Amino acid sequence: NQRLEYMDLGDNRLTDTAVQLLATMLATKAKRAQQSSVLFPFSLKRIVLSSNNITSNGFGLLSAALTSSRSTHCEVAHCQVRDDGCRVMAQHLENNKYLRVIDISSNLLTADGLWVMAEALRNNGSVEILRLNDNRLFDSGGRALASILKYNHWIKEVNVSGNGIGTKGVIPITKVLMHRRVGLELWMHG
Repeated sequence: NQRLEYMDLGDNRLTDTAVQLLATMLATKAKRAQQSSVLFPFSLKRIVLSSNNITSNGFGLLSAALTSSRSTHCEVAHCQVRDDGCRVMAQHLENNKYLRVIDISSNLLTADGLWVMAEALRNNGSVEILRLNDNRLFDSGGRALASILKYNHWIKEVNVSGNGIGTKGVIPITKVLMHRRVGLELWMHG
């Protein structure tokens, strides 16, 4: 369906195999759309895969497909994505000009994964909303977030609640926010 804009496959016990099929479909549809005479009729903008059995492998496959499909929302919350999934996402963020929302909350991410994504997010001008709440970022994750926010002025909303970010993580974020000229909605409790 060329007019499908929103696909919610959340809470269906999907695995990486299902994500592989979805990624293949997205890539095929995007390729066909680019080859046709119509500018870009494929319109799937929002993909929700939250509360499934998706690991870093599936998240990596989805990350690649998101770039070619021009999707704007990627929601893979409450899954089993680890830091290696962030590495793959980071590779594709550098070339993705369409993705606006990344929701990888309630996964198994640590600060190492966020530091890898920080490199890609520093120069990404499309991502506006970053939801990383309820992972395992701690103070080092707070410093990684400060690094992202220092260079990326397009991000408007960040949720890092429930990550155990303490004083050593909050201070760098606060320093960056004092000099940031663009508004930001920041959730950081717990």
